[in-house]
Amino acid sequence: MKLKLSNYNKPSDPKWKTIGDICLFAIPIYSGIFASLPIPDPYKIYILAGMDTILGTVKIITKFTIDKNFKENENN
Repeated sequence: MKLKLSNYNKPSDPKWKTIGDICLFAIPIYSGIFASLPIPDPYKIYILAGMDTILGTVKIITKFTIDKNFKENENN
């Protein structure tokens, strides 16, 4: 996996894109689960903020991967 800022608008590596999408879709699911747990509110806030930050960051990082089969147009 090569991460580069120039890969942002190029097709992402399918494996990493799937992982990033799962993380993105998991945020509201896990937020609902943790919000309903019988733990004190300050702990919930830290857990939710940390979890959302980590899962969102994984999705952002996967946007900078590139598909191994992608061939850039050489006419540019």
